[in-house]
Amino acid sequence: MSDPVLSGEKVKKAYSDPTWWYDIRGFFIVHLTYRTTLFPQIKFFEEHLSANHLEIAVGSGSLLRIILFFRRLRRKPVSNIIGIDYVGTMAESAKDKFKRFKNVTIEQGDASHLRFADNTFDSIGIANAFHCFAKPQESLKEIYRVLRPNGVLAVNVLLHPRDSSLANKISAAVNAWGQKKGILYRAYDADEVRDMFKAQGFTIAQDTMMGNMVNILAVKSQKAV
Repeated sequence: MSDPVLSGEKVKKAYSDPTWWYDIRGFFIVHLTYRTTLFPQIKFFEEHLSANHLEIAVGSGSLLRIILFFRRLRRKPVSNIIGIDYVGTMAESAKDKFKRFKNVTIEQGDASHLRFADNTFDSIGIANAFHCFAKPQESLKEIYRVLRPNGVLAVNVLLHPRDSSLANKISAAVNAWGQKKGILYRAYDADEVRDMFKAQGFTIAQDTMMGNMVNILAVKSQKAV
């Protein structure tokens, strides 16, 4: 998947399945490959969602709806959310889920070419998707650009299985299938992930390992312009 154009077409084809199947498939991938559960993810992303937020790779919208549900339970404000997804079918599904949400806008968009002005958002979330980006460095550069100074990026990134246990052999097999199908670009090493974020100017405020994932809370420098 080294050719960005070919990668993009492969990704669109990979996500052409019905969105209900995407949600079911994603649930099993979280458990079999990420080796974590949904609730810790929901908690992490909900805690770092501001009143002016961009959700990248929103997918079918199911996870974001659950995150917003828990946010309402905690009586936290949500005034403006824009969700984007590279694949049109995903964006349309999310639009349908949020059609009654006046404060949520969904559109098709590419993380490596964001249409937004510099310093637009207080927070950005990327749930279960950074490892699917064919242009991770370009995407991080764009994300840094559109974040306001002191803004936060909450992201979880798939790591290579760290041992040869049976569970991680299953994880590796699912990863190989995902790369072949086009729903996974690659897995990472934890140190590699940290270096990528730091190279773009982020300060890592939180770094938590969960199963075969690392949760990163990255902050844009207050002096950034």
